[in-house]
Amino acid sequence: MQHNTFEKHTDDVSRWMNEISDFNSRVEFESLYYHYFDRLLRFVSLYIPILVEAEEIVLDTFTDIWSGRKKLSAIKNPDAYIYSITRNKAISFLR
Repeated sequence: MQHNTFEKHTDDVSRWMNEISDFNSRVEFESLYYHYFDRLLRFVSLYIPILVEAEEIVLDTFTDIWSGRKKLSAIKNPDAYIYSITRNKAISFLR
């Protein structure tokens, strides 16, 4: 059962990213945002415990995703892509 849930998650995220990339879909971008925001915030909090700063990093991640939306349809592993952006922003913040 969990395998099917993971596949659905991957299918949904891939579909959202393709729609964002190909059609500038704000609706799908909102879906992506709401799907990932809390997860990314918890992830960033491992590096940066101050909530306001962690939220800023997550928001910057979504700004980057939207700014680079034309290349999203080429992303093979959306989770890795999104978490990599977020991790790199957190590490840069700590420097």
